[in-house]
Amino acid sequence: MAIFLTGPYKLWVAIGLMLGMFANWHYIAPRLRRQTEVYDSATLSTFFERRFGDSTGLIRVLSALMILFFMTYYISAGLVATGRLFESLLGIQYSIGISLAISIVVAYVFVGGFVSVAWTDCAQGIFLLGAILSVPCLAFLRMDHASQAMHSAYTQGAYAAFLPELSVSSALAVFSLSAGWGLGYLGQPHILTKFMGIKDAAELRKSKYLGMTWQLLALLSAAAVGFMGMVLFPQGLERPELVFVEMAQMLFTPFVATLILCGIFAANMSTMDAQ
Repeated sequence: MAIFLTGPYKLWVAIGLMLGMFANWHYIAPRLRRQTEVYDSATLSTFFERRFGDSTGLIRVLSALMILFFMTYYISAGLVATGRLFESLLGIQYSIGISLAISIVVAYVFVGGFVSVAWTDCAQGIFLLGAILSVPCLAFLRMDHASQAMHSAYTQGAYAAFLPELSVSSALAVFSLSAGWGLGYLGQPHILTKFMGIKDAAELRKSKYLGMTWQLLALLSAAAVGFMGMVLFPQGLERPELVFVEMAQMLFTPFVATLILCGIFAANMSTMDAQ
């Protein structure tokens, strides 16, 4: 959606996310997995408390409050997206859609705990990847000529090129954009707890390459959605955040489009339950 709005410049976000996640897997995951086992910690708050020998409980309380504060905003964004999806796809009132999403997530998190979250995240991740891959691929195949897609995407995004200009200020802007997104991965609790929950630390190398491959495919597909959206909707959309929804409904039959759009719901559910 960001590329659909502002052009190729937002590809730097994807680059920052890839670099940030690689650093997460390569430097933080192995150490965190081993140290949390040494200190017998199931949560980050407990790990910090035991790692630094805090007998007052202050570190545990402060870290828990910080996580609660920031994750509230993070989850709220997912709820807004889910409410919009229910509203546009099923005609369900926005507030009711949010209530349904909360009910579903809370139900299976409380019933199955961390194990259910891990397995549902896996299933939802596979489903999401299939959905986000299929839409830009079919859009590209529907073009009369491949060059048409490339030329139109470039023309629509010319006002915000991949490199706006060769200058120090431009380089700093690019660095800030990439680092601002990528560095966030290094401290996100819902990612770090997944590292802590890996069954065998010896499997981390395989996990890293599997996770990075998934992320690369997902980010490339998301970028392709933005470029293809500029071709299919040259005049823009009233609600550009729904470009993926509009493309799915345009390219597929109603039944298949509904299945694909469930990928958005799967992504939001996965984000909310992890947090």
